[in-house]
Amino acid sequence: MKLVDKILLEGGVRPKKRLGQGETKEVYPFEKNPNYVIKYFPGHNMIKKHGYTDENAPEKIEKEIAFANKFPNLFAETFKVDYNRGILIQERLDTDKFQKDVLEAVERAKQFIKFGWSETGYIDNDFEHLTSRPVEFFKKKMPNDKFIFKLLRFLNSVEKAAAQTDSFSDMHVFQMGYDKRGNIKLFDL
Repeated sequence: MKLVDKILLEGGVRPKKRLGQGETKEVYPFEKNPNYVIKYFPGHNMIKKHGYTDENAPEKIEKEIAFANKFPNLFAETFKVDYNRGILIQERLDTDKFQKDVLEAVERAKQFIKFGWSETGYIDNDFEHLTSRPVEFFKKKMPNDKFIFKLLRFLNSVEKAAAQTDSFSDMHVFQMGYDKRGNIKLFDL
């Protein structure tokens, strides 16, 4: 039996520590393998049993995964999904290191960008303020900053992919992290 199949068999019991929660999913670490996370969503069985209001959640997840599979360089890999029970197993991304790198880039950029009082200290605002600059600005002001250009290339690729769907609503700094190879990726749409 494959590891992900074993994970699904265990999936009925949620670990105690929740890593995060989105609009349709709750995220937990997989304690036996730190390379995976377990995401729970209102599956078909849960909707029937508990009367969840979003009866289309499994279909939304299915559409989301199909889109993400078209762009494996942009999204964390999904290994297994059980739409009835509402469980999916996904590659774990290093969000802490990514957010640290964003904050360090903001610090480096402060000599060239005036961050208003409302932005500074709020990573999501700082991220948006930083990434709203055109590439030419960074070529002129920070030509050797590898992280900035890696981030801008990634965001450009995401923008091109987003043009192919109408359900790209959840992209922000807390939706990103590094995979095991150091590539920036998104969790989901």
